[in-house]
Amino acid sequence: MSEKDISEKMLISCNDVFADIINFYFFNGEDVVKEDELEQAAEFSGYKEDGDLHEMRRDELKNWRKQKLRISAFGIENQSKAEKEMPIRIMGYDGATYRNQMNDDDPFYPVYSLVLYFGKTHWNGNRKLSDVVEFHEDHRDALTEKFNDYKINVMEVAFLSDEEVNSFKSDFKLVAEYFVNRRKNPKYNPSPDVIKHVDEVLTLLRVMTGDSRYEQMLNEEKGVKPKNMCEVLDYRENKGRIEGRKEGRKEGKTEGIFLGELKEKQKVALQLVKKGFEPELILEILEINEEELEQLLSGEEINVND
Repeated sequence: MSEKDISEKMLISCNDVFADIINFYFFNGEDVVKEDELEQAAEFSGYKEDGDLHEMRRDELKNWRKQKLRISAFGIENQSKAEKEMPIRIMGYDGATYRNQMNDDDPFYPVYSLVLYFGKTHWNGNRKLSDVVEFHEDHRDALTEKFNDYKINVMEVAFLSDEEVNSFKSDFKLVAEYFVNRRKNPKYNPSPDVIKHVDEVLTLLRVMTGDSRYEQMLNEEKGVKPKNMCEVLDYRENKGRIEGRKEGRKEGKTEGIFLGELKEKQKVALQLVKKGFEPELILEILEINEEELEQLLSGEEINVND
């Protein structure tokens, strides 16, 4: 499982976040699925290929129960990039969950999957199985007429409206707000809402953006965690300025060393010329070319940018 899958799974595996997402997408934001009605389901399934057993693992799968009745199963997949073959993957995951139901005496229940897409551009992957396969042109009508298509559900997180973002009740509201504004307004004023799952939110932001400052906040503040996204983003900006100053000092020191070496070579070159050394020998001693020697002997101020 990739680091991205692990970090994203940490957040959506929280029942309050999971229920919030399912209620938003499948029930128009109504509080239908309760977090205490969700139970962890088996995320692993297997298939045989060339005589070997291979494992499939989806990001998150939970059963929805009311009392003893299992109503349905919901799976969530996290994507930072659009995948052309996503309908095949989802079909495999859902099919495996249905196959597992054959081992139970309970009635079959429906399985739903949702792809959470965090990209800055619209999803350009396929949304149904018929977009993945190629139908023979000579028999397209006959083949497509009876083709069992398979469609997937995709939520483009970065393209949610402000109203949709504000409808979330869990930490996913802060995550959605961040990705929406990362796309269109990076200097936004974040919500003052208190973060409940701090580690999970910060780790998700770190992995999805590649910015290690989110994780450093937990490590450097000696257990003092941010209360909201305002504190998170303030820390990120302050950390960026500090790192920028450190990098500037490092580059200045490097340039100083380089400048000192050039001036020393200039001093040596002038002394060798006074002593009558041939230019070819000076080039060999200082390990420079003719153009560089000419500059050293010109007596001009040494510039590291030359």
